[in-house]
Amino acid sequence: MGDFLELLAPVFDAFKGGDYALGTVLGIVALVALATRYVKPHVKFLQGDAGTSLLVLLGSGAIAMLSPLAGGAAMSFGLLWMGVKTGALAAGGFKMAKELIAKPLLKLLKRFAPKWSKPLIMLLEWVFGTKATVKAEKAGTEAVAAKPSTGAAGVVGSPNDLP
Repeated sequence: MGDFLELLAPVFDAFKGGDYALGTVLGIVALVALATRYVKPHVKFLQGDAGTSLLVLLGSGAIAMLSPLAGGAAMSFGLLWMGVKTGALAAGGFKMAKELIAKPLLKLLKRFAPKWSKPLIMLLEWVFGTKATVKAEKAGTEAVAAKPSTGAAGVVGSPNDLP
């Protein structure tokens, strides 16, 4: 219980001192830390790529905003945007976008898109490496392993085969 109160002490101190932006950002960091330690083992979403990306995005973005806020800067859209960019980079940029944006949108597209858009959806699945693509790549790797290529020598012969 002592760890929990020690974690929240800076949050309360910031709010008592009237620095609500700093208190809010510290609260986000504390919530991410608590969620990672106590909630993640029990929530399947947080154990997956999307949940982990979300925790890293929130935690890293909030931590990036701490220094300017602790130095006396006011909360602004520029500071918030800097925190979002830093959090996105820390969460792996493309991986985060794939897990939090592309996969949910592709699920919706598959459910509601017209039949003529299936090739486009397949292309997007390939770009974002969803399960279907991963499954196809695995099958291809297994097929190559089962019957490896003989290379150019197997097709046209080797230079030593010349008469």
